[in-house]
Amino acid sequence: IGKYKGKPRRWVVERTNSWHNRFRAILIRWERKAENYLASLYLASSIIVFNFFNR
Repeated sequence: IGKYKGKPRRWVVERTNSWHNRFRAILIRWERKAENYLASLYLASSIIVFNFFNR
């Protein structure tokens, strides 16, 4: 099995998860349909990116 030759980037994933945890709609899944949950996840991600570039 090949060896991983890059730096571990776990902090990127942990940071993104903490940003998503600020949105209650995706923190606790209230929606029954997966499409609605994904839509709220995409909306939260869009808001995060917008706020990141709007600093």
